[in-house]
Amino acid sequence: MKAAGLIVLATSFSGAVWPQPGNPNDALSHDSAGIRLGESGRLVSAVEEFRQAIRINPRFAQAHYHLGVALDRSGRTLEAVEAYHSALRFDPGMNEARYGLSAICAKIGDLDGAILLLRTVTAAVPGFAEARYNLALHLWNRYKNSTTLKQKSDLDEAAKELAAVAQLSPKEPRIHFALGQISADRGDFAQSVASFRRAVDLNPSSFEYRYHLGLALRLKGDLDEAEKQFRAALERNPKDALARRSIGLVLREKGAYGDAAAELRLAVEVLPQDAQGHQLLGTVLLKLSQVDAAIAELRLASKLNPKLVEARSALVQALQKAGEKDEVRQEMARIRQINAENDTVGRAMILLETAVANLKKGELDQAVNGLREATAVSPDFIEAHYQLGLTLQQEAPFRRVLELDPNHASARYHLGLLLQSALEFRKAVELAPGLIDAHRALARIAMKEKDRSTAESEWIAVLAWAPNDAEASAALEQF
Repeated sequence: MKAAGLIVLATSFSGAVWPQPGNPNDALSHDSAGIRLGESGRLVSAVEEFRQAIRINPRFAQAHYHLGVALDRSGRTLEAVEAYHSALRFDPGMNEARYGLSAICAKIGDLDGAILLLRTVTAAVPGFAEARYNLALHLWNRYKNSTTLKQKSDLDEAAKELAAVAQLSPKEPRIHFALGQISADRGDFAQSVASFRRAVDLNPSSFEYRYHLGLALRLKGDLDEAEKQFRAALERNPKDALARRSIGLVLREKGAYGDAAAELRLAVEVLPQDAQGHQLLGTVLLKLSQVDAAIAELRLASKLNPKLVEARSALVQALQKAGEKDEVRQEMARIRQINAENDTVGRAMILLETAVANLKKGELDQAVNGLREATAVSPDFIEAHYQLGLTLQQEAPFRRVLELDPNHASARYHLGLLLQSALEFRKAVELAPGLIDAHRALARIAMKEKDRSTAESEWIAVLAWAPNDAEASAALEQF
């Protein structure tokens, strides 16, 4: 099923106190002026008012928080992160700053940081439905986008959070919709159907809710009801090719090949680049003994997606019926090549899993050998190179990770440790503000180099993420 986007509630200039015009040196007056300017869209002027409030009272946590909001809205992400860090330094219990920081982390791809923050927020404010909703979506996205072993616990926690949010906001259809998607990923199709039905009941006009209900019903095996929902979805968006393709798929599974072919032809007319649509149409035409037409569709599907094995396998069947022996041999060879490539990726993943298990048992040599083999079998397998770097504590594997993914924050942090490189630590925390140890390492280097400004800001960052950190607290007493 289609993944939901990272939906984050926009942070606002909340909690304002509105004083009467008065002393221009009063920090509260400048903060309140900044709020008015920010809410009216005059963000540059708002930033200056918040900075003036902070100049008057450097420990004014609300002004730091409001500055973070304004900077974030202005697209000045790194400055916004620093402002939120400062807000949390002076008020460690300020969950609105923690929530705003979580939104930035999610936006730049630091899901670990966003999840860490939102767990703290929801523990402190269990009734904060939007925070729990976002926590669930971030956990789900971390599970779906993981490049290594997927953690089922993320999926289970996401479902638990959404179930709680559904109790807090029972009439919010998007919550039931998200729970339906996550339940489908967990293989709980009964719960998925129930959640999608609730979303449809709350918003009957939604194409998306009905379409996903149809998908869940098909997975549950209720083909008649699935077809009904897909057709209802098409009534709301008659030109949607995927819903029509889904009707064709259901009809094929029901054995209504003529009707399926008609629906699938309409689908590929609307979306001619849809390889799967052409593949499905080709298989249906083959069932109808329209061999030449089937071959044309399956050739096109294979051209649009050269690695679509299902299309090539069906094409082999059609070509055999047509007596095209040479092309059958060519397609069989290509299928073997694709399967070998897929087997290579699968073997690399098995080698990684085994190596990780060996590391846990203290069997270092076996783990290293397995990781080296994984990188040889699949040279672009980022996680294998990363784990090899962690295991050997060598620069080269981390360099390879960064060649493949320059935004791999953890690889930059560990490379920074090996090289004692402030540059790598800085890049790491820009990519992932939640990397507390990278902030700490950067602060220590700055202290040695007598760079007071960087040291102070990085120790403040450490405290924002770990309010009870003794080393950061002691270091900041020097400033």
